[in-house]
Amino acid sequence: MKTLARIPKSAFEEILRQFRESALVYVVRHGTRPVAAGLTLAYRTTVELPWASSLREYRPLCPNYLLYWTIMQHAIEQRAHTFDFGRSTPDD
Repeated sequence: MKTLARIPKSAFEEILRQFRESALVYVVRHGTRPVAAGLTLAYRTTVELPWASSLREYRPLCPNYLLYWTIMQHAIEQRAHTFDFGRSTPDD
């Protein structure tokens, strides 16, 4: 996961407000520090992950693996049939 531009907190708040029935934010912590997070949107039997990021200094611990695993587990529990990993950054 590559850090692109900093997205303002207000943008996430608005997404969660507008899509309160289908949007979830997942956070991976190292101790008490958030080190990775992802935003999902669900529609019918599809869960999409349009945004995810992790702190560069924690990437050797691979928090994104736990993030994706947890999100996919939750999607399965919710009986989703499709998991859309979202976009990929060119050359990644």
